[in-house]
Amino acid sequence: MVIDPSTTEIVLTGANGFVGNAIMRRIRSHFPELPIKALIRQEPRQYLPGINYLKGELPQAIPAELFQRENVVLLHFASLLKAPTYESFHRTNVEGTARLLEAGGQRIKKIIYGSSMSVYGQGPFASVSETAPAEPETDLARSRLEAELEILRFARKHSSCAILLRPRFILGAGDKETLPALLRLHRKGLRIGSGEQRFSFIEIEDYSKLICQLAESSSAGAEAMNVAYEGSLSLNQMFEAMGPFDLKGTVPANLLIAIGGWLPPMRKLRTKLQLTGLSQVLAVEKLKASYPDLTSICAREKFAAIVREAKRLHET
Repeated sequence: MVIDPSTTEIVLTGANGFVGNAIMRRIRSHFPELPIKALIRQEPRQYLPGINYLKGELPQAIPAELFQRENVVLLHFASLLKAPTYESFHRTNVEGTARLLEAGGQRIKKIIYGSSMSVYGQGPFASVSETAPAEPETDLARSRLEAELEILRFARKHSSCAILLRPRFILGAGDKETLPALLRLHRKGLRIGSGEQRFSFIEIEDYSKLICQLAESSSAGAEAMNVAYEGSLSLNQMFEAMGPFDLKGTVPANLLIAIGGWLPPMRKLRTKLQLTGLSQVLAVEKLKASYPDLTSICAREKFAAIVREAKRLHET
């Protein structure tokens, strides 16, 4: 679509989150003349200049002034990540997506949705492509897949462009989950499984840069897109980048994952172990065809830089 400052606006959901905040900062500098609206549930720690913040919440409180321009690029990154029941996930992630799209209607010309590799299942995956069947195993993953389907139905109905982004790990400044968990394992001398299991990832700044490029691309139709660097890293390689590793114990991931399949009290642990105990590698041929500079980045060098920055921030 044509990005015309007189008729186009960007609407971002999830602006206060780890990913959403990085996207907001990037789009403000990438599109300095475009109106940008950010839907937020609570006040941000810091207001960025040039952003029109609107208080609201999915699904029940969507401000009437959220969609006003003729052409809207919707960057949808609001997602409930933790909840006690599937109904809670469904209400925010699925029903909230449907109502958001309904509120925008024909004004929405392009949707970029932050989904996840988890829609394929829990793995192991040596190289899973976008053509693989969706077989989500967790409540969160099921709600993400259903949100994808809501977006695809909307795109077909209104002839809008829809891009469903499916990363595995997103690392970088502001990450309070994945890298901190890996660093804790490293400090404790704990290795999950053999350590040879491999992972796809992307750094948050590269991810937000890609989203800006997709927002202004001339792509049409609806498609899913795996997002990661072309190279994957093993857990052992990640630990190597973190510094000297004193192995004190090995967690038998495969055994605990199998036990967790039939012991309900262990299912939460099973899900966590699947993320680090099983290979989670994405095929990125589709991404590479359009953005070869992104996929060609050396994963090992990028991960080492992320670790150095995380340690520097921790020390200061």
